[in-house]
Formats: sequence, C-alpha cells, structure tokens
Amino acid sequence: MGTYLSKIFALSITATSSLLAATEVESFTFEVSKSDLVSSTGKKITSGAGVIQQDRANFFKFKKKDGTDDAGTAEFFKSAKNRALIPDMIKNSLKAGLITKEDVSQLLVKGKIAHVIVSKNSADKLVCTIAITEAS
Repeated sequence: MGTYLSKIFALSITATSSLLAATEVESFTFEVSKSDLVSSTGKKITSGAGVIQQDRANFFKFKKKDGTDDAGTAEFFKSAKNRALIPDMIKNSLKAGLITKEDVSQLLVKGKIAHVIVSKNSADKLVCTIAITEAS
C-alpha cells in the first residue's frame, strides 16, 4: 500500500505542476480485468484508450465492477458520448507529456490498477494523468 500511496502522491505533484491552468473533471480507479480487454462485440482491445473506454462501459452500462473499480468523482464517463472522448484525451496527454507510452501500454496488462485524473486544460481539451500499480 505504501508504494501505491507514494505513486499517487507523485502523480498528484506531477498533475498539480503540469495542470495548474486545468480544471479537474473526474478522478477514478479501476482494475484491468479480462472483461476490460475485450470489446462489447467480442474483439480484443489493443489500445490503452480502448481499455479505459471498455472499463467505463462495463462499469456504467453493463454494471460489471472489478476489484477496485469505482464510479469516479463525477461519473463523467457514464455517458457513451463522453467515453468517446477518451482516445483524444490519451493523445492530448501524450502530446503534453502528462503520460508516457509505457503508462498507456500498462493499461493492457490484466491485474494492473489504474488511478486516472481527468482535467480540461487551458485550451479546453481533456487531458489525464495515470498512475499504474500492481493489484494486491
């Protein structure tokens, strides 16, 4: 738990310094599960953005909760319209240096825990920070 808290603390410092002009939209935690790695149509998901989209759809639309999954602070991704924004959010965050390709690739690993903080930046674009830890 200490490692998890230190990662969250480091994430908070990074998020604070990188997103000073940003407005927090959502914060949530989820565990990457087998059902997050397969789309609703049965296709294998091959992108980190796809995993986040599927997890949020599983949680809100299909009522499938895994391990540490939570609704989030504002349930922003409850709507399919907002879940459709996730791929651009990931691209914006990579471009801004808020997350790395390694962060995104870790979302494809079953059993990982992801804590995601979603914000709107000064250009009114969704961005995020992601802290990845091992399930306990």
